[in-house]
Amino acid sequence: MIELRPAEKIDDLDIILKDPELFDRISEDGQKVEDFIVPFDQHNLYFLAFNDGELMGVYHLHAHNQSTLVLHCNILEKHRDHATEAGHLVYDWIIEECPEQIQKFIAEIPVVYPEVYYYAKKFGWKDEGINRLSAKKRGQLVDQWRVGITRDEVTAWVQQQPSQE
Repeated sequence: MIELRPAEKIDDLDIILKDPELFDRISEDGQKVEDFIVPFDQHNLYFLAFNDGELMGVYHLHAHNQSTLVLHCNILEKHRDHATEAGHLVYDWIIEECPEQIQKFIAEIPVVYPEVYYYAKKFGWKDEGINRLSAKKRGQLVDQWRVGITRDEVTAWVQQQPSQE
């Protein structure tokens, strides 16, 4: 069973975000894990994703402005076959619990991670542009896809999905 739980303490996040597999993906070249400080305050919301009680990843949301949240999805590779189910739970939270003033969600995805881009597209995210040469990955500056989805688009996407019953 897949479930999401709000992170209650920074130690919960250190375990997953400093995991070598995920840290390599979320950090830019040259950043050291021992120097990485996880932002854990009232401006950052984290949902830990579990697969039958085993920590499989984390979803991180933080404000871009008063009406838009930035969403980061980080799932360990061995659990990615359950990422779709976890994504549905994030959408449930958006529809049922996200403050009404939040009307948009955005993400920037380095082009070296096309599987993350296609995961976002699978969930109805729309292309909104390219942030050129904006992240250092694998020894070079790379572009990032800018994608986004509105709250109304999330609701419409969920309503179009086949029943899970």
